[in-house]
Amino acid sequence: MIERRWIQKGYRIFFAIALLICVGGIPAYAEELVPDAGEITGRVLFISSYSYAWETVPEQIRGIKEALGAGVQLDYQFMDTKNVETAESEQLFYQTLTYYLKMVPAYDVVIVGDDAAFQFAMTYRDELFAQTPVVFEGVNDGELAKKAAADPLVTGVVETLSYENTITLAKKLYPDARQVVGILDDTVTGERKEFQYYDTVFPELDFVEIDASKLSQEELKRQVAALGEESILVYIMCSRDGDGNVYAAAEAIQMLGDVAQIPMFSIVSHGMGKGFLGGEIVSQEQMGKRAGEMAVQILEGTDCAGISIVMEPPKVYCFDENVMRRFGISASKLPGDAVIINHR
Repeated sequence: MIERRWIQKGYRIFFAIALLICVGGIPAYAEELVPDAGEITGRVLFISSYSYAWETVPEQIRGIKEALGAGVQLDYQFMDTKNVETAESEQLFYQTLTYYLKMVPAYDVVIVGDDAAFQFAMTYRDELFAQTPVVFEGVNDGELAKKAAADPLVTGVVETLSYENTITLAKKLYPDARQVVGILDDTVTGERKEFQYYDTVFPELDFVEIDASKLSQEELKRQVAALGEESILVYIMCSRDGDGNVYAAAEAIQMLGDVAQIPMFSIVSHGMGKGFLGGEIVSQEQMGKRAGEMAVQILEGTDCAGISIVMEPPKVYCFDENVMRRFGISASKLPGDAVIINHR
């Protein structure tokens, strides 16, 4: 048995290397090889929209692993859409995953992280996961998530972002503001639609986009630097610009935070400490943990149809004291239960 097990592990390593070569160096596949520490109680596949290098992904995986525990085999696939997002790359990922699923034992549950992986799973559900429960997390398009959850084998956690509470707080700090400016790009998420929705919640404010994917790096920085206290600046996403530059989250946040003359508010946990003032943010780790707990319920025999989707993920107010000092913002003006990082 020991010899056979190590042969299987050797095959898996060879298969991972072969796939890496086939996709031209893009890490489409990874599997966590864990030592045999007892009976495996289930097999779960996590499909991420991004790569492991994208800051939210390790946080999500930590939460999922904490919920699953040591007895569940957790494997990974990464779509890497922040770096490559074309019809060809999606088709290649589909072909690679199709082959992979034929070569390994069946999974008991599939967890999909963020919008691109969720949409991929729903598009190819019949071909790839017809009888497998799918748990989503990090999905911004709440209406699409509710529609998908009508399938008795689909449930999950919607990443409802805290625009309303964060903008309400920003208005108290900057009562003369007349517009909300959102920094975003053209990556596949529901965030643009959600941002524009709040135009109806705050009719006294204009909602304006700075679309990084249509601007050169210099023009992007100029537009951000030109904003004054008539604006509330909200960072949503900046993974690429019109010059073709691709940014890690921390890189974009620091670049824009350095030139901004007003604080950048945030509604997500990644990037805190890199230039954000903060806001009410979603905990990616706790959201992953909730999805993992749903997977455990399914592994333990609960009918997926009986697990309701979660429309409000775990959130917390978080602020960076370094940025507070830069813009003269007192802690007394912030929620009393807020987490303050870089506190002296």
